[in-house]
Amino acid sequence: MTVLSERHAGNRLKSLKLLAERLTEHAVPAAFSTLGGGDLADFLERMLAMVEGCGDSDGVSVLLWPLARSGRFWFTVCAYDVPYLFDAVVGLVKQRVLRFRVVAHPILNARLRKDRFHLVKGDRNVSRLSMMIFELQSFLPEEDPRFSEDVRCLVKGMARLADDRPLLSQRLETLQPFAEADGYGAFWRWLQAGNFEPVAYRCLDIRLRDDGELVLFQVHDATIGFIPGNWEVFPESGQCLCEMPTPFRQRMLRYETVTVVPGEQLSPVRPEEPLLFLALRENVDPELCREHVFAGMPTPQGRVQGNTVLTPLRRRIQQVLHSLGVRPHSHDWRKTMEILDGFPTIELFLIHRVELTRIVRALTQLYRDGTVKVVSVPGLAAGWLSLVVMLPRRFYSADNLQRMK
Repeated sequence: MTVLSERHAGNRLKSLKLLAERLTEHAVPAAFSTLGGGDLADFLERMLAMVEGCGDSDGVSVLLWPLARSGRFWFTVCAYDVPYLFDAVVGLVKQRVLRFRVVAHPILNARLRKDRFHLVKGDRNVSRLSMMIFELQSFLPEEDPRFSEDVRCLVKGMARLADDRPLLSQRLETLQPFAEADGYGAFWRWLQAGNFEPVAYRCLDIRLRDDGELVLFQVHDATIGFIPGNWEVFPESGQCLCEMPTPFRQRMLRYETVTVVPGEQLSPVRPEEPLLFLALRENVDPELCREHVFAGMPTPQGRVQGNTVLTPLRRRIQQVLHSLGVRPHSHDWRKTMEILDGFPTIELFLIHRVELTRIVRALTQLYRDGTVKVVSVPGLAAGWLSLVVMLPRRFYSADNLQRMK
């Protein structure tokens, strides 16, 4: 603190001391032990300048600079604190940097005065800023020149997602009547009951041309929410579906009102998890349909709850068991309910009654025949199959599971 007192006075010195206190509370032990008094003062001055810089219209400060004579780099981010921001940034750093450590992640209280943030101790009428400090131990900036800019874009995108969350929820709710009309009402209500987390939404129209070809008529507005990288590439308006990329064309030529397609892009909320694309079709008139597309992922709640506690799914399974003549509460009944309790919930909502009947029949026969059963059903993605493999207990081993993979 002696060096800081020599360089600064008044409110600025108070802000630097407050920042030093917050870093001391949150930093990895001995993270700054190799820094001398002058270097540590330089570091704090840079961090305070980042805090002050968040007051501009951009709202994001990103800084990358080398540690003296160490071959390592400091990488620091300061921005408005929003849900999942830290997880998103760590996920991107993990993808791009071989070795790193998180040095500190304090949440700072600040007030905006004349387009500059000033740190304060209290928590009334303040903005909460998230400061992330990384030490990059294996990184060559010349090999990844867009690293800092990509982090900046990610942080801005996460702020946009936070702002758009109410609108994303509203869009899901608005489409409930269309889902109800085609028998997907229970599934759509389940999505909205804290089981699906949308991160982005797009809308487009498909029109039947006079010559009988389907064409992309219009892409509506900009994306609501945020998706890293490029959103699913929409071709130019007026282009025929037969000329579009295969996955896009297959999804648009489906018969079902609702479809869920696994994507390759990773979620910004949980960076190690791929996104799902949820699409609902609204038939505007005989020659025009509107495709509503959400990108998102199931929430932890949507993954851990059993299917049989959900009344629509429990009834669906029980109706199939009744149709096959399985007596309620018999061994076959109980075992089938137990196994389907752990079946992927989204697939169980969307699977056709005929395919569900095939699975249930195979389950009830498994205990009589004592053989391996394999049932193929249409997968979530167009052109894919899901295989349901049922093994008698004596075949269930780590070696057999590895061989199947």
